Amino acid sequence: MSYGIDTASRALRWTQPGPEVVQAGAGMAVGLLHVEPLTSVPLGVDLATGTEKWRGEKTYAAIMNGAGPGTVRAAGPQVGDKGDQLLDVISRTPRATMPPGMRAMSCSYDRGQALVCTHGFAVVAVDTARGTLLWVLKDGDGDRKPQAVTAVWHGRVRTCRPSPKPRRFSPTPSPGWC
Repeated sequence: MSYGIDTASRALRWTQPGPEVVQAGAGMAVGLLHVEPLTSVPLGVDLATGTEKWRGEKTYAAIMNGAGPGTVRAAGPQVGDKGDQLLDVISRTPRATMPPGMRAMSCSYDRGQALVCTHGFAVVAVDTARGTLLWVLKDGDGDRKPQAVTAVWHGRVRTCRPSPKPRRFSPTPSPGWC
């Protein structure tokens, strides 16, 4: 169940059964509505009234991440070449297509210009406006090893590693700490 609450008056404005909201803003609450086991539908709900504004197609093993003001990333394995896109939350139209091979990656918006995406073999940053790669840290790049990303913020990446001693890395153009 999702709830629309006016934070100024603390009044409950609406309830919507089912959607798992991943981003609220630009007048919309956007998320995934689980319709069958392992199958979801992208859904956009008016933030003020809770009425459904748009609904996408059923997607097996769907992933949705917030990707900046008015933008979400929607991905699914069976959608074809355009199955990993950055969508406008109001119109559901694609703003950009994510680079290939990233559908299984989980992404976090850095509140700047990048989605930082992780998988066991790499940490990748993607420009949220154009869907282009900003930088990649792959397993075996020099002496660097991708770690578990714990936080991202305006071009900074915070990771965990077994050693308590942090070290600096600088994947151009976005430096961070490992």
